[in-house]
Amino acid sequence: MSDEEVRARRLLFGVYLNFGIDPSLDAGNDQSEVLAARLPSHASAPPLHRNSLPISMWFSRDAVFYHAIPKEWPRVAVPKGYIQQVQFSTAYHGDGIGFGEVIASPSDPLMQVHSQWYDVKSTLRVFDFRMPIDWSSRLPTNAQGDSHLIFIDPVSNTFVSSYKATKNASTGGPDALYASSPHPLEGVGDSGGSAAAGFADLPLLVQPGEATDPKKDIPHAIGGAVARTWAARVYPATSRDAQVLTSVNPCTNHGFTNTGIVPYGGIIQLDPDLELAKLHLSLPAYRILRAMQVYGYYVMDFGCADLDIYTAMDSDELEPFGGPWGNANGQGIQDEIQSVIGKSKLYIVPPPIKR
Repeated sequence: MSDEEVRARRLLFGVYLNFGIDPSLDAGNDQSEVLAARLPSHASAPPLHRNSLPISMWFSRDAVFYHAIPKEWPRVAVPKGYIQQVQFSTAYHGDGIGFGEVIASPSDPLMQVHSQWYDVKSTLRVFDFRMPIDWSSRLPTNAQGDSHLIFIDPVSNTFVSSYKATKNASTGGPDALYASSPHPLEGVGDSGGSAAAGFADLPLLVQPGEATDPKKDIPHAIGGAVARTWAARVYPATSRDAQVLTSVNPCTNHGFTNTGIVPYGGIIQLDPDLELAKLHLSLPAYRILRAMQVYGYYVMDFGCADLDIYTAMDSDELEPFGGPWGNANGQGIQDEIQSVIGKSKLYIVPPPIKR
């Protein structure tokens, strides 16, 4: 870490402490039962008529991801040049490494979910969950990616988020290196995810149609993985990548992983004073950057790009606007977003929660 980055991390630590959040709590454990036990136990009801909303908005209106960052909120500047490379991960086509989603209908069967971390038998969990028989058709198209798939059952009003999901030839249901237990959609989304930080992935994913809606902005935060993590955690995170305190960076095979200034659960905000409307951006790039400006970007995991934006989109939706990487219609959504983030002021802010 540079001297400037060390100063920024120390300053941010003090901001969190003054805000009432201790990023060092239970620092010795990657999966923190101490933090999980402190999650709020009550929440307001989810929005009425939520079936007319994107599934990213199906949680309680108290979910932190739905609240704009207040203008008066404390913030720490990210050192210039800290984030240069951006990856825009779509679930289908494009790079095909985003999150797939499966929504069951009442007539769909209960199928067996098998969750086990490699050969670690103590991690084995088996349970039933409602899903269509052809659920595997919704797996992300890049099998070399993390194969994240989120199952949603409107009958039980629950969701399951999985990592490295594959189809079990015997049961027809999913096998996964990790699948969360069924979690309620009425909650605030601070648990049940399959990324390292532990909170729900669903409310942070850019959903189909959200980035290309000509009439309204994305109404929630975005999130994803960063190349330089900080082993600290802040709400809504309760966990982090295993052995991040001492691990070698697996993307470069040298240097450490724990060299970042933004903790798991930390929020990166694009300069709220930046006038995006004057930058002549495509509609998808504008919508995504605006969400990062208003609601922020939540750090969910470690990844190889400086900043990876997770979506549940099919990249074909972006083709009229330049596609992910450029075509006859434009320079490419990823390049547009990267150019703005790389040149603009960025801040790290505490979560917009009641204290």
